[in-house]
Amino acid sequence: MEKFKLIEGVFNAKDAREVLLTLIDKKIKFHELKSFSSEIKFGKADEESLQRVNDLTQTRQEIIKYLRSKINDELAFNIKSFIEIDEVEIKTEKVLTLD
Repeated sequence: MEKFKLIEGVFNAKDAREVLLTLIDKKIKFHELKSFSSEIKFGKADEESLQRVNDLTQTRQEIIKYLRSKINDELAFNIKSFIEIDEVEIKTEKVLTLD
């Protein structure tokens, strides 16, 4: 397993909101494009990506709500985020084609 630092620092509420929402918005856009690509290529949406969009959208709303409640408290937020990468075997699925 490899571990990489993504975010580490102390942020005011406004900057914390910007950093976190930018990251989440990029992930949402990634999954939306992945699902759209699946629709174009295979005629159906990528259900895992659509579920991930729903999960991330919910997390986004929770972050907004939390930080909105703290914005006037003159608080700083220590945010740490890491990426862990593990190697896994790929399970291949056969793609049926119509001939």
